[in-house]
Amino acid sequence: AAVKASGGIERMSLGSTKTLTILPLIDWYTLNDTDLPLYGEAGVSILVKTDEETILFDFGFGRELVSDPRPVDQRDTGTNRTSKLIANMHALGVEAKDVTMLFLSHRHSDHMGGINAMLTDTINTGPGKPLDLDGLTLWSPTNTSYPGVKTRVVGPQPTVIGKGLASIGSIPRQLFLGTVIASGAILEHSLAVNVEGKGIVVVVGCGHQTVRHIVQRVRHAFPNTPFYGILGGLHYPVPHGHGRLQLLGGLIEGQYLFASGKGPMEPLTFEEVEEERQAIAAAGAHLVGLGGHDSSDDVLEAWRDRFGTSV
Repeated sequence: AAVKASGGIERMSLGSTKTLTILPLIDWYTLNDTDLPLYGEAGVSILVKTDEETILFDFGFGRELVSDPRPVDQRDTGTNRTSKLIANMHALGVEAKDVTMLFLSHRHSDHMGGINAMLTDTINTGPGKPLDLDGLTLWSPTNTSYPGVKTRVVGPQPTVIGKGLASIGSIPRQLFLGTVIASGAILEHSLAVNVEGKGIVVVVGCGHQTVRHIVQRVRHAFPNTPFYGILGGLHYPVPHGHGRLQLLGGLIEGQYLFASGKGPMEPLTFEEVEEERQAIAAAGAHLVGLGGHDSSDDVLEAWRDRFGTSV
């Protein structure tokens, strides 16, 4: 059921899940464990598991290929190379058949499998035959395609997508990078999970919407449910990106100059990041996990000191 709330956003009743497991498949940093070889990159993919669903949230960058760890009879490219996403899924024991739902946060290359995927509005999971995700539904703010998958385009209104699960609805933001490459405002939505006895946990891809707008949207859509936590990428590459997304042979920090703040001449500042941190604290968050694919080491360390946790 839904009724109009503040700002024209509908109040949602989405039920709840007793369990929530969040497993990063792709991010900048990985576990330093020789028994579990994992690859990092400047991209995001997360496996979100609830009582009833297993959601593949975003699909990584896929810019560099690595040795394919799968048995030869399971490879489909005719080579021994594959994407870091597929390699990490294999190492973590995650199979495509385990996935019941797909979620694309926004149309940027580091979330959908590369620059060509972004330009063609498709998802790329690796070379050769794509992951077999036939029959699944992809929830996306854009009409992005993937073989055998049905795309459901999410507009500005929050949308219930499963028991205890909702898209908070797309929130537009004009960025320099979006204007030059993808044309127009960046549309990004996040995944809200209502955990029984806790409240809403928001899983975020890049946070281009800004924390303030994410928290505001959650409060408008779920006014009677506590805001419990936020995890994922929030895009704080200050004072620079530490090589996350380098252009022109490393001469330009792409995330810092073009995909945050107000543009190359007015990049994001530490003061603005601190305002975002205070907004999370003011929302009453008990759980905070900041991803490293789009935030600097300086911010990761500062948030560890303040929140005591970091993804």
